[in-house]
Amino acid sequence: MSRSKKKIKKRIINPDLKYKSKLIQMFVQRIMKKGKKQLAYKIVLNSLLEIKNKTEQDPIAIVEQALRHTLPSVEIRSRRFAGSVYSIPVEINLERSTSLAIRWIISSCKMRSSKKISDQLANELIDNSNKLGNAVRKKEEISKIASRNTRTIKNI
Repeated sequence: MSRSKKKIKKRIINPDLKYKSKLIQMFVQRIMKKGKKQLAYKIVLNSLLEIKNKTEQDPIAIVEQALRHTLPSVEIRSRRFAGSVYSIPVEINLERSTSLAIRWIISSCKMRSSKKISDQLANELIDNSNKLGNAVRKKEEISKIASRNTRTIKNI
C-alpha cells in the first residue's frame, strides 16, 4: 500500500529578536551545529558588529545587499535521457534561492584564512555586497552553465 501524498508544512522562521530580521535568523540556523543556537547567534552578532565597525553602515543593509548580489535565478539539475545525463537549468522560487545564497555565503566564508568564523563571515558579507566574494562567483558560474545548457531543453 502506497503512502498518501501529504503536503509538507513549511517551518515558520521567526525574526531575530535584536534586529527583527528573518535573514539574520536564517544565518543563525545555517551556522548552528549540534543544537548550539546561542553560540551561532553570538557568531552572527559579532560578525554584524564587525561589519558595522569596518564599513560604518547599517549591517542589515550590507547583509541584504550581499544576499541580493548572491541570489541565483536558476538551478542546475541533472536529468537522464536516452542513456546520457544532461544538466538542465530550472527556475527556482525566492525561498529556494535565498536558502542557496545563504548556504553559498557560509561555505565560502569557511574557506577563508581568518581564525574566527565571525571575522570570516563579516569579510565574506562585505565582499559579496561589493560583488567580489566567492559566492557571487559561484552564482555567475551557475548562470553561465545555465545559459550554455538552455539548448539541451529544446532537444529533450
